[in-house]
Amino acid sequence: MSTSKAVLPERSGYLVLSFAVLLIVAAIGFLQLLGTEDQERLLAEGGFFENLTVVGYAACLILIGVCWPWSTTQARWYFPALIILFALRELDYDKSQFTVGLLKSRQYFGNLVSIPELVLSVVILIFILSVVASIFLKETRNFISGLIAGETSQLAIMASILLLLTSKSVDGLGRKLAGFNIEVSQSVEQFSYVFEEVGELGIPMMFAVAIVFGRSRGS
Repeated sequence: MSTSKAVLPERSGYLVLSFAVLLIVAAIGFLQLLGTEDQERLLAEGGFFENLTVVGYAACLILIGVCWPWSTTQARWYFPALIILFALRELDYDKSQFTVGLLKSRQYFGNLVSIPELVLSVVILIFILSVVASIFLKETRNFISGLIAGETSQLAIMASILLLLTSKSVDGLGRKLAGFNIEVSQSVEQFSYVFEEVGELGIPMMFAVAIVFGRSRGS
């Protein structure tokens, strides 16, 4: 998320990014001090952390409106679109609003879904793919050069990618490892659950850092 002169000093960006990482670690540590029932209550669907994650995505959209000129928002429409998609995914709209699930292959093959819903699913899926393709084609060069230069915005995006990958990889860890005849303890399973939910909260936090410390204002 960068184009011209930095809006804020990189030193400030490093401090804010470090603070955001510490908040994520502190949240995981705090939840580990609680009992399982308290963890479940805070991390459950519709619970505190899920709602806070959605609020985080909403805050990112507000930050884009504040930090980016309208011309930049129009040119880089795929960023706010991605944030909206992440928020809807967090609210499980991809599952609750579809017969099988928007991202499930059975949604598109077989006779389980009506024709109107199938058409809608295909249109939405094409839109999602266009968002991802636009980001990949238009932002990869800026992302790589920004990482090499140590830009806060690109480091934050890298952190969000790592959080996304790791939180999804530990989702249902016990079930996944069972396929390899590997058993995990209940404590490890619970920790992976905590890490997943807090990691998902960390994604909009990193997006927010990238937006604020990006180089978009002057573009």
